[in-house]
Amino acid sequence: MSLNFLASSNSEGGIESWTKTLDHIEKAAQSKFTNLHGTSFFSVGANYLSLYTQLRKTMADIAGTFTKEDPTNEKALFKRAVGVLDLFLQFAQNSRETLSAFKNIHYKLWTRLDDFLHQPWISHDRNISTHLHNMVVLCAQFEPPFEQAWKNGDLITHKKFQPAFERFMGLDDADYYDDAERRNFVLLSQAYLQHALVSLRLITASRKVQVNWLNDKTRPTYVDFSCTTDEYLYGLGERPGVLSLRLKLGGQVTPEEQEKMNQAKEKAKEKAKEKAKEKAKEKAKEKAKEKAKEKANEKEKEKEKEKGKEKGKEKGKGKSRKKRPATGPAQEQPASKRPRPSAIQAYTMTMENVEADINTIHNDAQFMNAQQPSGDLLVTPVTANRAETLRTYGRELRALLSRHRAAFYRSNVPPISDVEIRRLLGLIEQQITALREQVGNVTSKSGSTNLKRAKLDAYSLRYLRALYMRLLLSLTVPVSDEEFRDALIDRLEDWVTFERVWNQADQNTQDSPRISSLLKLDAKNRMNNRYVNIRRWQEMQDQLGAPPPPPPDDPEPDDPDDPDDPDDPEDPEDPEDPEDPEDPEDPEDPEDPEEQEKAEEPQERKIFRPKITRTDVIPDDFDDSALWFVTPKRPSRTIYVSEKIDRRQEESARAHIIDKALWQSKKGEGEETRKLEARYALEDKLSAELAAALAKKGPPDHDKIPRETIIEKVILMIVIHHWRLFTARRIL
Repeated sequence: MSLNFLASSNSEGGIESWTKTLDHIEKAAQSKFTNLHGTSFFSVGANYLSLYTQLRKTMADIAGTFTKEDPTNEKALFKRAVGVLDLFLQFAQNSRETLSAFKNIHYKLWTRLDDFLHQPWISHDRNISTHLHNMVVLCAQFEPPFEQAWKNGDLITHKKFQPAFERFMGLDDADYYDDAERRNFVLLSQAYLQHALVSLRLITASRKVQVNWLNDKTRPTYVDFSCTTDEYLYGLGERPGVLSLRLKLGGQVTPEEQEKMNQAKEKAKEKAKEKAKEKAKEKAKEKAKEKAKEKANEKEKEKEKEKGKEKGKEKGKGKSRKKRPATGPAQEQPASKRPRPSAIQAYTMTMENVEADINTIHNDAQFMNAQQPSGDLLVTPVTANRAETLRTYGRELRALLSRHRAAFYRSNVPPISDVEIRRLLGLIEQQITALREQVGNVTSKSGSTNLKRAKLDAYSLRYLRALYMRLLLSLTVPVSDEEFRDALIDRLEDWVTFERVWNQADQNTQDSPRISSLLKLDAKNRMNNRYVNIRRWQEMQDQLGAPPPPPPDDPEPDDPDDPDDPDDPEDPEDPEDPEDPEDPEDPEDPEDPEEQEKAEEPQERKIFRPKITRTDVIPDDFDDSALWFVTPKRPSRTIYVSEKIDRRQEESARAHIIDKALWQSKKGEGEETRKLEARYALEDKLSAELAAALAKKGPPDHDKIPRETIIEKVILMIVIHHWRLFTARRIL
């Protein structure tokens, strides 16, 4: 059957013509595309590509009829066409040598797959995405070595390269309105560079020259140094130079250039060793100074104590002291309102925060009709997991939570004794220790069953820690600063363990060849968010483990309930002191109710949420193979509306309402609005700085970078794009 017949049959339209087309394609696939009779092709590869294109067009025509009232027959035919796709994949897998003999098969197949991926109807069947993913991987395997794209010391040019180069260089001519458009500008820069590399038949070159723009240790030297310096050419230590790009693209360097590249690496290593020695010496000196200061402070404190005792004895002579009634159990503050230990002022947990943690876990498991609590109550919110995964695990997760809740959840009415709470805390610690051991050895290659068990155990670990904190805050006798600090540190460790276990599972998703590219991208984003959390919580752990800050210069007021205070003018033996009828520091004094209310009011500590820079998102040992691509994101400005302005208007209106509601409260009018204005001022300042940085259009002396040959133009594009990535990484 000739191609003329296919064209005429397709013009007629209808199921009959589509069925004939699929019959012809199936017969050709079964004959391994070797039947060239009636065609204008002289090779199997050309016939293969032609029929693959024809199949895609036929599927598009069929999908266009799905909007009719009863497309049952069309959908059945479309499903048959999806099955025919597998015949093309099987032939390509089994006949690589046959297809590789066809010139530029990798480029021609890549362009057809790129067109296929942009069709809107590929979402009708999940098997299409699987087929396209496998074909893209297979197409990359057809690509010959990059050296074959060179001739006479330069890359072989093609007609599509120059337009791509001009589009790339013309990006700087536009005036960008805000950070969202600047982010879109970087995305376009990436796309145009990739188009240029593909036009040179280097379809996988973008992965070869990728750069981790989040890591300054491997930051290329050509984004910082002038093209007239040696660092620009040869690099510096782990930081690559321009010649490394030439090697990655299949080019060659002279022996002298290779020797200078090696010397640049060795020099950086020597400098790093010298800096490490200097830092070690400085740290030793600082430690010695700190020890000397600590000894001097201890001596001064001892002297001050002795002086205070002597003054107390002199003031206490001849003065009577009023006996204050002992505080009974009925006068103790409730556990939920009593202020917690004050040693950690940056990060703490209240009963409301703990209940928010518990409700968050209940909501993930759809347990007890719990709702997601407000984000303000979550001190350390974890990365949200996929709803489909949580629904799959729902029954087992609810069974675990039900068992833990029955064992360790205790209502405050009636109140339970501290002895019973301590017993429950000990049992929870035993279970937490066992769970940590179970999930500690899990990796992305542990198998799906073990990973599922580990993910459920991670939820148990987090839930038990939340119940532990709830019981700890229910104690009637306040815990010591050290015990509360240890509990906060252990809580952060369990939160870190939770994120790490789920990251191992998402890494398994990344490694699976059966997962679609969209799911892999979603998993990659969740992994990056979890790494941000892990870094932040580890910094919080370091702060909790650090020594408490020194006391202020002004001494705190003496405790009126301290019987050993030498400066207390009251005598515990005499309840009525005629010389001191009113004690302004006495919270029990009925004549001063405002002071009493202030004494009973709990002092809330600010939650510690340190700022994390984008350089801390990815750990040093993280697989950065996909970091070349920036996650696609819709710009915040459309044709008619700036969503940035809309967002600010909405936030300002809400802040104004809050300010009005809090007019009679402790906060002053306009506080929320002032916070927003300060934030917007900082955003505008950073945005202006980024605009000024991008206005430079490239690294120092970028106008002097050679651009005569094709390889020089390609290197120029890569240098400028990498400079854009590092310059604008704050908004990526």
